[in-house]
Amino acid sequence: MMASHMSQIPHIDRMQLMVIASELFRARQAVSNHCAAPGTKVQLRDVLTSSQMHSILKKVGIFIDIIHLKALLKELGFPFNGRSTSFTILLTSCKALLHGQTNAFQGQTLRSAHSVSDFSGLSFHASGRMTPNRAAALKDDGKKVVGMLRDLFYSTRQNLYEIFKIGMSGQSLDLEGFTKIVSQCSEDLVPEYDAQLAFSALSKNKHGKVTFDTFEKAFRSEVPTSTEFETKVIR
Repeated sequence: MMASHMSQIPHIDRMQLMVIASELFRARQAVSNHCAAPGTKVQLRDVLTSSQMHSILKKVGIFIDIIHLKALLKELGFPFNGRSTSFTILLTSCKALLHGQTNAFQGQTLRSAHSVSDFSGLSFHASGRMTPNRAAALKDDGKKVVGMLRDLFYSTRQNLYEIFKIGMSGQSLDLEGFTKIVSQCSEDLVPEYDAQLAFSALSKNKHGKVTFDTFEKAFRSEVPTSTEFETKVIR
């Protein structure tokens, strides 16, 4: 049966899929506004079918052929028949695709570049084995995960201080608190090791903790926008 479904999706040039992904990502504010409108039953984080997504996109003025949408879902690693994924993950995955991170959310699990790199499985404290090159690679991977988490945090509809308070200990965050934030905001979809990678990339105070100022600088919107847009729309 699956082979039959697969045969119904025609081959679509990767460049065309990139155009579709770009069009979807540019429509993120319209999609977010629709999901936030009074009386709307569908939320950004609800897992939808491709047909449900297609219907909502039409309502906000995005007219994409259902076959093209399914082809994009297939390219991103999501099911394209039956329940597929949420707009939160789809739109963030589109951004990842546009930045060269193919299948970044395959199986609805946030996957950092680290988890498919030569360093997969290394301990942060692999004393005696951590070379300068490995340390630099881990730092770069941590920065990539921070970028992915920035999208995730903005998709929760909470402002950054509300998110920070989830794991705050005193006036700052330790690794345990940061991991709690990531776990709660992603509904346990983000591997704990990726949270550790991101935490390692953030600047720490003399006590090895992350202050709110640091947290805000790392996860705020890259482009100045209104407060409403910054806290409710997927960046």
